[in-house]
Amino acid sequence: MVAANWTIITPSRYAWERRGLDFIRARFPTHDPYRAWANFEFQTADGAIYEVDLLVLTRQGFWLVEIKSRPGRVQGDSGTWIWTHQGRRVSDDNPVLLANRKARALASLLGQQAACRKVPLPWLEALVFLSDPDIQCDLRGPARHRVCLTDRDPSHPLGPRDGIRAALINRKVSGVDAVPRGQIDIRVARALAQALDQAGIRPSQQARRVGDYVLGELLADGPGYQDWLAEHTTLAGVHCRVRQYLVAQAASEEERQRMQRVAAHEFRLLQGL
Repeated sequence: MVAANWTIITPSRYAWERRGLDFIRARFPTHDPYRAWANFEFQTADGAIYEVDLLVLTRQGFWLVEIKSRPGRVQGDSGTWIWTHQGRRVSDDNPVLLANRKARALASLLGQQAACRKVPLPWLEALVFLSDPDIQCDLRGPARHRVCLTDRDPSHPLGPRDGIRAALINRKVSGVDAVPRGQIDIRVARALAQALDQAGIRPSQQARRVGDYVLGELLADGPGYQDWLAEHTTLAGVHCRVRQYLVAQAASEEERQRMQRVAAHEFRLLQGL
């Protein structure tokens, strides 16, 4: 049974993601100000779309949690991670970077809502949860900041370990201050719940269509654009990369036309590839 303070906005269709969420929820306090919202998306004023795995409020912090469930071994630096599993190596951007951008964008959106004018908005901090309990994490130094593994009890054969639960409840994670910014109480919890409703937080859209393509995974996120992996709606296995140019709602007509010219120019340069 799901506690009233744990809100599943979209049921996850991935078993490994559900296991990661269930691991956190199993020992999550069920009283205020503790609250959590799982699997939702939000849109910024310039049209950028972000999906959030888990948003958590505790007495010790306000957290945006990005869940990564790849098995095997992970190593790398603060810019790039390398995942190795069954002889296959995959290189990817450090997911903490994207999680931080999501946190800044969501905090900005919530801060604009009427409910957050009544109480100070807690500082929203990003964490990455490597949810496979057998993951071999060889990240060191700054690359290990804000990265959490599964917690282990003293009775575990490999000994105790502070993980995602210790980070959310007690701030025991590398890269974050020992003391939260601002007081978190019942008033703050209720205001944030209202702000999420006012911001139009909605279920994650697993399929977004652009022409004959359905947008899937977010591949890149940068100043003024987002790149998405897209699959043809009728031709199975046909993929492409779709770039979405971001224009603020308050942008002038001149700025919108400039962005259209930039998009058209880039399309002409790349259409033969």
